[in-house]
Amino acid sequence: MIKIRSMFTDINRSKATALAACALGALTPCAASAACNTLFEATVTTGGVTQQICRDTIESLYENIKDPATLFPGYNQNSLVVSNVRYLGVDVNLTYAQNSQTLNLVIPELGINQPFTGATRRDSAILLRKYLEDNPDLLSRLQKRQAELSPLSPITGVGGVLPRAILNDFSASFGDTPTRIATSQGTASQGSQSVLGAGVLLSSQSVLGAKVNTLAIPLSYTVRNDIDPRRQAMLRGGLAVVDTAGSRSYQGRVSAGYRFPMSDQWVLTPMAGLSAAGSRDAAFAVGVLNGSLASTYTWEFESFDVTMGNMVGYYQTFKLPVKYTADPKIRIAALVNGVFVSQPVSFGGSKMSFEYGFSDTRLGGTELYQNNSQELTISLGTNKNALSARSFFRATLAFQKAKDSKGASLGLNYWF
Repeated sequence: MIKIRSMFTDINRSKATALAACALGALTPCAASAACNTLFEATVTTGGVTQQICRDTIESLYENIKDPATLFPGYNQNSLVVSNVRYLGVDVNLTYAQNSQTLNLVIPELGINQPFTGATRRDSAILLRKYLEDNPDLLSRLQKRQAELSPLSPITGVGGVLPRAILNDFSASFGDTPTRIATSQGTASQGSQSVLGAGVLLSSQSVLGAKVNTLAIPLSYTVRNDIDPRRQAMLRGGLAVVDTAGSRSYQGRVSAGYRFPMSDQWVLTPMAGLSAAGSRDAAFAVGVLNGSLASTYTWEFESFDVTMGNMVGYYQTFKLPVKYTADPKIRIAALVNGVFVSQPVSFGGSKMSFEYGFSDTRLGGTELYQNNSQELTISLGTNKNALSARSFFRATLAFQKAKDSKGASLGLNYWF
């Protein structure tokens, strides 16, 4: 069931005057007033009355604009109607002029000024919808602009498919490995078995008053070389459900890589991956292709180990063969640097290890609202020196920070 959250805004005299002036200038775009903690917000004015609406699906917003009678019981089909929509930072103006059936679409930042004329106002709104569905170039430009203006972009913002692809690549090399990936511990016969992994990740982020909650299921399969268990072929995958201010989207990812030991302390890991994301609520679908190269170097001390991790990657969007798809032509170079400290401990006779880590991510290329982020991690699990173990477990608590956002996540992983 589509959730619809409506609320009325008390408007003081000065705001009312500004909105009235906006309504009189029918073709002049005006931004929505107070912010909503949803992806879709608008102020709709007709007959001298203004309402602010906050919606978590684009469909519910469209229905209000298609038929203003859902908001104004006394609505007159010949009245002037001005809808000022705020869609992830981009202003969109929709206007029915007085005594006109034509619906005018104005997106000033994209240079769009397009009229739609049907037999009735509802018909004009249907023409607008068809125009948007059949115009992937406009959707592409709109999504790219949203990536610049909003931390809630489902592509590049908090919980978005592109930053999650970067996080997954970095984790594959440093965070979610069951055993040490640098120095070879034990004999080949102890470490040559393949390892299947599964887990769950819960994340909650606060972004400018809105909440982004994620449930992800990471999967992995690692094949160790019989002669040198440090040589490992990796296959990674996973699914995620992301709730962005009430709008739900879905993500899937698959990637593959190989760990090459350069010395007893140094390992290089090239990876390639493909991600896809889409949402009926937000009416978008996009794919992400990428390649990355990670370097890991470990210093072993008597009571603890220190690992330095570095990763460089290239990520780009592409168009999927589904409805609402577009390629916003986002091209990103990612640089991730991290340091991790591992300390062996013992609980009830079991060999475990605490790990503490910090990583910093920097993004270049297409302009983004969030071009850097930091993460602090604390984890407890099976001792990573224990290659002779038949199964492994690790729990990780992480704290993230980026521009206008902060939050935490809990990950549980098990390998067998």
